[in-house]
Amino acid sequence: MAKFNKGTSEKSRKTTNHGWGVAFEISKEMELYMAVSSYKWKNKFYETLEEQDKRIFKLAKEVYKTNPHFLAGLTKYMRQEIGMRTGSLMLSSTFINEWGKWKLAHNVIKESIERADEITEFVWAIAYLKWLSTDNIKKVFNKTVSKWLSKAFDKFDLYQISKYYRRDKKKIKLKDVLRLAYIKWDDTIVSKKDSKDKITQEEMIQMVNKDSLPTVNTWESNLTKIWQKKDITVKEKEKEKAKNWLDMLKEKKLGVFATLRNLRNMLENENFNEETFDLFKNFLTNENAIKNSKLFPFRFFSAYKVLQNSSISNPYVSMTLDVLEEAIDIASVNVPQFKWVSMLSVDCSGSMFDSWYDEGIYKDGVSKSVDPFDIASLFALMLHKHSNDKTIFTWFATDFDYLSIPKRWNIIEKIKYVSDQAEKKNLWYSTNWYLAIKALNTDKVYVDRIFLFTDEEMYGWDINKELSKYRKNINKNVKVYVFNVCGYNTSQFDENDKMTLRVWGFSEKNFEVINMIENSWELIKMIEKIWKEMEN
Repeated sequence: MAKFNKGTSEKSRKTTNHGWGVAFEISKEMELYMAVSSYKWKNKFYETLEEQDKRIFKLAKEVYKTNPHFLAGLTKYMRQEIGMRTGSLMLSSTFINEWGKWKLAHNVIKESIERADEITEFVWAIAYLKWLSTDNIKKVFNKTVSKWLSKAFDKFDLYQISKYYRRDKKKIKLKDVLRLAYIKWDDTIVSKKDSKDKITQEEMIQMVNKDSLPTVNTWESNLTKIWQKKDITVKEKEKEKAKNWLDMLKEKKLGVFATLRNLRNMLENENFNEETFDLFKNFLTNENAIKNSKLFPFRFFSAYKVLQNSSISNPYVSMTLDVLEEAIDIASVNVPQFKWVSMLSVDCSGSMFDSWYDEGIYKDGVSKSVDPFDIASLFALMLHKHSNDKTIFTWFATDFDYLSIPKRWNIIEKIKYVSDQAEKKNLWYSTNWYLAIKALNTDKVYVDRIFLFTDEEMYGWDINKELSKYRKNINKNVKVYVFNVCGYNTSQFDENDKMTLRVWGFSEKNFEVINMIENSWELIKMIEKIWKEMEN
């Protein structure tokens, strides 16, 4: 009997998760996909931000050695399809040593940099990849990196460099990068075509070094100018701020994300009027604007929470909440219609209420955040809206329960109801999802699909035993979809189980992924094919 090169048995892949529950190890490719698609800039319940960074860079190095084509495809997929900017830059940094030698590496890095401020982000990623620290930033700048930087700058004009340079408050600044790179600049014109002054690339770099870049017309720069005025009163400054918001909206110089970030500032201004409200209402309920913004649906919900919990005495606040409700519904329009009878099950355990996404700080200093639970509920309820009328909504933690939710309610009404009911029934603490499958077995409930929205840190009993029992006695063809909103390093199910499938992250594109999976599409294989387009 052959001794070597055996397949990996299910038993050998079994491990435990952070909650000491039964779990499975997953492939490095799948773990990297999980980690990057669920990456956030805050500590998670079971993992600090530093631990996230180290794990992603370690995985990227390992996957680069064994499957660089997958890594290349994943980098492009994360940036262009899922919209994970930082994660994409972290992955592309692994190709830097091959830049200029290998066309694939060249294209991976080229397609990862889309904004001027990402140049410094990328340099940070290279430093962290090599030393897990940014203290050795000087050592990053070898000939290869310097050549890459000169090409990266070719993508941006004076306006783009000036726009992001003013908000450069990070440890690694654009000026530092230019000083250390030793790049020879040319006389390429970088000012806009309609500009009176023809500024060359070399002149622009000198402006960066001397802090003399022109101030561009953005909402941040306009507000700074207003507050720096010394010859007007605070009341007059507030009037100018209100006019600034109005002008920016009229001239369409305020993006969707900037509008969401500044809703509270607008509404706190006593000069906020009906004309301004009508402008941002039309903007935030414009289907094309929301689609082109590439914002995840939870961004709108986060803005809603900030306003809902505020103490702003402005009659337009309630009207703005209505606008945000409509925006969230528009953001979920692209969810496909699913005909299956399904069970949707939301994790209400303690680790799902770890606030790792801060959208704003109120005046009283209290941070209001979106939890993994909020995102899980939002996805589950978006799916609920587009599901068969017989679909069952459930939740679990220490206990399990069914929840009846009218489909005619909008998403916000449903999220409020779910949160209120969870608090009343005191479901928190443990993570016993096996109780959901056990209930299906006990009640003999037939479903076509089971959707789990969770961080996959289950306790106790092996859920696979209850699932096997369900497939044996009730529906042998039931498929399970796991929406993982945190992306730790294990899965509750065996990766080789083709009837149990996973999606990760915060993008509504996950619903499109489900449709593709149903048509015999495999995520890993699709990502591996992307590199072929990049080498052409």
